[in-house]
Amino acid sequence: MKPTILVILRTASMGFILFGAGALVPLAGQIVAVFTPVPFIVTALRHGVREALAAFAIVAVIITALAGPQAGVILLLGFGLMAAGISLGMRKGLPPEKVVLLGGLLPVLAASVPLLMTVMHTEGGILAPAETYMRKSLQEAVEIYRNAGLTEMAQAVSDASDRFVHYFVRLLPGFAVALSLLQAAACYGISRSRLQRDPGQAALLTPPPAFAAWHAPDAWVWGLIASLACIAAPQEIVRFTGLNFGIVFLCVYTAQGMAIVDFTLRKAGVHAPTRSIIHVLFLILPSNMLLPPLGVVDIWADVRKVRKTEEKTEAGS
Repeated sequence: MKPTILVILRTASMGFILFGAGALVPLAGQIVAVFTPVPFIVTALRHGVREALAAFAIVAVIITALAGPQAGVILLLGFGLMAAGISLGMRKGLPPEKVVLLGGLLPVLAASVPLLMTVMHTEGGILAPAETYMRKSLQEAVEIYRNAGLTEMAQAVSDASDRFVHYFVRLLPGFAVALSLLQAAACYGISRSRLQRDPGQAALLTPPPAFAAWHAPDAWVWGLIASLACIAAPQEIVRFTGLNFGIVFLCVYTAQGMAIVDFTLRKAGVHAPTRSIIHVLFLILPSNMLLPPLGVVDIWADVRKVRKTEEKTEAGS
């Protein structure tokens, strides 16, 4: 069998296993499925775009045949476009934040077009279908609690349902974009790590700063400021627009704050496994509230002196 065919089949097998895990294994499988774009990204950069496309086509045909057209569309919009965006950005030598934006926003934009076209013709406006679905789901949860004898829990959910649905539905775009960007960042990091193990490929990659030295473009802080200004506006649509953008910027500056934590741990000589555990603890404990302010303060304080290093590098070049 020719090497190209072997590459295509190997990539298709890995992609099918990752995507299929989401449907076969509860929770853990869904986490694994998040990384479905990785084998296609690696193949696109290591062997070529045609090989990656051929492997993706094989997986799409099999998934559609086994699970129906809807699963095939999810594979294409949720994972195929992300893989295409990340691999294109890496080939162009874009900086990490632009690669993540390209890979994370493509699926959201592609999915929003048919969704908007559908709901625009729905009676009750663009938010009505989502609100109806959420209220139905919460009502089912209330019935489950009541049947289990948890009347107080059922009443609490019932009392909070209207307010929860009102806010959750209006903040759904921000959550969707943030989660897509987080997925793209994870897939980009893993793909890059795998490619760097191959000396021939590592030489072709634009070397980004280590995570400990990474920071978002300083100009992005004006987007955060504009979001905060919108939140203070009296009009509800303006407030929720600000909140949705605020969710995305919250993720950005949480990552920048975590990069400062990583820098501090590396400087202290903490080994990689221990650093990973500390990162997780920072994110799941109330200490995570300190990360976004830390990331914002770094814009002016330059805690790690990374901007001075960048200025020297640019001056030298």
